[in-house]
Amino acid sequence: LQDFGRIADNAIAKWQTQAAVKKITFSRHPWESLKVHGEERLLSRIVANLVENAIRRSPEGGRVQMSLVSKGEKICFLVQDSGEVIPAEAHQRIFDRYFRSANAGALDVYSGMGLGVCRWIAEAHHGSLDVSSSETEGTVFSLCLPAHTSRS
Repeated sequence: LQDFGRIADNAIAKWQTQAAVKKITFSRHPWESLKVHGEERLLSRIVANLVENAIRRSPEGGRVQMSLVSKGEKICFLVQDSGEVIPAEAHQRIFDRYFRSANAGALDVYSGMGLGVCRWIAEAHHGSLDVSSSETEGTVFSLCLPAHTSRS
């Protein structure tokens, strides 16, 4: 049994300096301790990867906002950034191994494996990882995991 709020706080703390270097407004809504069943190392990795991607894809002076909310029998960790909009036709493909968008650029040294690994981690924990993207909201990654309840 893991305290997902604590895991998220620890993973986020490692990226605050990187956000400051890019002058990114880096914030999170206050959250409480929410419990999930899972492997702490893997859960830390998925949070760190989502936060790192948001910082990397946001322009200098942009914003990254995180929240952790309880939605019935699930908890959802949301990461919203102000980077380029991901076209709707790419929403499922970005989770494919080695997929790189056409606008990734020649200097992008990342392999394209991170989001595929993140989705695998989410599914291994009986959860989901999804994306939405729009001009007004930016890009939002939603990691939803089964919440620990007294019945689970």
